[in-house]
Amino acid sequence: MDYAENNKLMEEDIDELKEFMFPLDDNRLKDFMMLSTEDQLNAISLGSFMLKEGKNRYISMKSGENLQLMQQLKTEYEEKILNKDLTVNKLREDIRRIKNGHVKEMSEISQEITEKTKAKYQKHWNDKFEELNNQLEDTQDRMRKLVDTRISQNNSHNEKILMMQRQSTTEKDEIRSVYEEKLDELRGKMEQIVMMSSNSTKKGQEGEDWTFNELLRLFPEAMVEDTHAQGGRGDFIIRDKYVGMVDSKKFKGNVPKRDIKKFKADMENNNEYQYGILCATDHGIAAKSDLLLEFVCGKPIVYVHNARNNPQKILMACNLCKLILKNMECFDVTKEENQLIIKEKTKSLVRIKKKMLKKVQDFSESMIELMDNQWSELDALLKQINVKY
Repeated sequence: MDYAENNKLMEEDIDELKEFMFPLDDNRLKDFMMLSTEDQLNAISLGSFMLKEGKNRYISMKSGENLQLMQQLKTEYEEKILNKDLTVNKLREDIRRIKNGHVKEMSEISQEITEKTKAKYQKHWNDKFEELNNQLEDTQDRMRKLVDTRISQNNSHNEKILMMQRQSTTEKDEIRSVYEEKLDELRGKMEQIVMMSSNSTKKGQEGEDWTFNELLRLFPEAMVEDTHAQGGRGDFIIRDKYVGMVDSKKFKGNVPKRDIKKFKADMENNNEYQYGILCATDHGIAAKSDLLLEFVCGKPIVYVHNARNNPQKILMACNLCKLILKNMECFDVTKEENQLIIKEKTKSLVRIKKKMLKKVQDFSESMIELMDNQWSELDALLKQINVKY
């Protein structure tokens, strides 16, 4: 009979229970609290009996019983104590046996739970492993299809690139042929330029030829006359609604002051000239800023630097002079204060114009750089796919 069955029998035998209150910190109750309910009842029963007998014997001894009775009581008590010790040992053995039974039972239950849990999770992991294998196979199938599709797309893309490369090669050959013809033409012109650059006179002639061609291009509706062979008349005359003189200068450095004086003298000595432009093709003009406006005998004149780098400045200078001439009837330019006002306004207009030209030039350079980068990327791509051109 195990501990649970003992408790069940005890609960059936005891119809009524009574609750006892004990102090928690009393050391005498430590061992008592460790006993089972049955042992506690036995201890209470034994203690009550011994307490009762002790009191009775104490009263008897106190009332004058002899020494023999005391010895007899001592012997009886020793026998009872011995019997109780045997009973306690027997109870302890029963407790140990019950505990061992509980440990064994708990071990068996724990083993059973472990086996059930292991079987449960083993099935779970087997199912999960099978699911992951299925997902892996599906992923591998999709990867194979994706790789096949990508290879097909790459082949199609490579064919397009090869076609574009062949087309580009054809176009480059055509462009090369055109530019080879132009290079031959330019080579001939360069040889002429080299020959013309042998002395300063020929250099000046080249600068005048360039200026003459630019004037024809910039003023297609005007009459452009070449007067460089006529002394004191400047190099060119532009005839449209107004008559203007253009003096072209090409030097290794800036145009010297003696040529500025000569230019002003030509403007003073030719009454038909309404405005004048001193044009330095490759450098600046001494003591004069670019697009500087001045007046000679009430006639507007403009100084142009490095015209070859930006021919549009010649057109800008002519338009500025024509604008002043157009408003001369209501604005007396012979007065010095009016000339100062025009000069200040002109400087502002010139600054704005230069900023506009600079932005256009920066845009052009940026576009050229982007085109070069684009070609470099295409060249790297063609090399990557082993396409020779």
